[in-house]
Amino acid sequence: MLRWAGHGVAMGDADPQARAAADEVLSAGNDDEAVAEWLLNRL
Repeated sequence: MLRWAGHGVAMGDADPQARAAADEVLSAGNDDEAVAEWLLNRL
């Protein structure tokens, strides 16, 4: 799914396979609201 999306983003605490498939890996994890912060910075 990360490859299908066109630009895959994985959190820092994601599974190693997800991080390997992602185009961008965030340094923060799920508990740090990494996805919300990433979205706010790009919208």
